[in-house]
Amino acid sequence: MMRLVSSGARRLLKAGRLGVLASLAALALGGCAVLSAADSEPPSIFVLTAAKPAMPQEEPTRAQIVVAEPFSPAAYDTNRIVYLPTPNEVSYFADARWTDRAPRMVQALTVASLDNTGKFLAVGRKGAGLKPDYELRLELRAFGVENESGAGKNVHIVLNARLIDYPNDRIVASRSFEAVRPTNETRVAKLVLEFDTGLSGIMAEMAQWTHDAVEGHEEMKAREG
Repeated sequence: MMRLVSSGARRLLKAGRLGVLASLAALALGGCAVLSAADSEPPSIFVLTAAKPAMPQEEPTRAQIVVAEPFSPAAYDTNRIVYLPTPNEVSYFADARWTDRAPRMVQALTVASLDNTGKFLAVGRKGAGLKPDYELRLELRAFGVENESGAGKNVHIVLNARLIDYPNDRIVASRSFEAVRPTNETRVAKLVLEFDTGLSGIMAEMAQWTHDAVEGHEEMKAREG
């Protein structure tokens, strides 16, 4: 069963927690009895997996690529798993978390997926010490479970990508990648599997697109001398 926390409810819970902490502090300062709060169950932590794209048997490019952390709306810039009951309302699954903020998790999975192709000289996060030839700039436009009319839901992921010729800061290619995974599941663990399938498909497609764009741009530069 899904347990959800809305943004308004989170504010109330936070206020309640602050009140409890203030009461405990007052008791401690007065030298009174020590109170022990009941331990709440920790949230379940979920991780997604990098793609292992099946690339054509050809020579790898000599290019080095860095991946910037994706820009995202504030609603997705969290380690909470997003649920949108309506297009104008944002909630979060109460007892579930990603291993990291969604943009940072997507950045790490993008690096791993590109590296898994074996078609680039080096792939890393921006700022990790590489001297890149290209930078992949991403925008995470959607990354959540969206309620549909009736009982159905969609796991919806939209990732925009721009490949940048790093020394010149010029756009080489741009593309939007999208995955929509219809589901009737209510269990978070099963919904996470839909995230994993959808994002893995995007990563495999983006890896091929990135390789083709780099190869095309390198060939163009070679012709221009």
